[in-house]
Amino acid sequence: MFVTYADYEVAPLNLQGLDKVNNSFADFVTEQEEDNLKKLFGVRLWTAFKAGIAALPAAWAVATAYIIGNTVTHSNKVWIALQDSTGVVPGTDPLTWEDTENKWIALKVGAEYTYNDIRYEWVGMNKMVRPMIYSLWMRHVVSDQVSSIGTVKGKSENADMTTSNVRMNRAWNSYNALAAGGFKPPFAGVVNSLYGYLLTNASEFDSDVAPEYDEFTQYLSNEFTTPGRQSIFDV
Repeated sequence: MFVTYADYEVAPLNLQGLDKVNNSFADFVTEQEEDNLKKLFGVRLWTAFKAGIAALPAAWAVATAYIIGNTVTHSNKVWIALQDSTGVVPGTDPLTWEDTENKWIALKVGAEYTYNDIRYEWVGMNKMVRPMIYSLWMRHVVSDQVSSIGTVKGKSENADMTTSNVRMNRAWNSYNALAAGGFKPPFAGVVNSLYGYLLTNASEFDSDVAPEYDEFTQYLSNEFTTPGRQSIFDV
């Protein structure tokens, strides 16, 4: 999972009482991340992304004796040992550890990229997924509940009823902006978005969509599916 209930303890994306439903919330996040991100990425890239993250080397450990050629993860980078060592923190001695670029880590945690000589930022999966899960949880769980008599809404004698549609849609639109630049399907924008990062680093992903596609840009045009904006009328 890219988010946990702890990501929703602070406004504006705060959700009440998640610590009391931690297991059910975790199951909800797992299901919604899989369903929605598979649509966004397309099946081929989503499968490759999950496999790439799963294949990352273990985290560096202070008590482990490393030998030349060992690889570890530390500070959102993959490091390769240049000599035997124990307790030498990667990044503190260039003679002991060398960092290597890893496209899957960059895709997960975020990175800067350049388009038409202008620098932009992809903020990473956590910040993109947070508003998406917030919107879906509010829509499917908070707005109504299923009881023995059907779908019901809560009622309070000491509070005025209000709508959560604005917050749900605002959160979803934030997700859409971070994923695809805020555009409606089938269009996507390159400014500070996942799409922009993938487009400007397309050559790194060519092999992940072969042989069906000769180039990753073709895959993006056909498989990347923008979430789309929502209004209070769900359109």
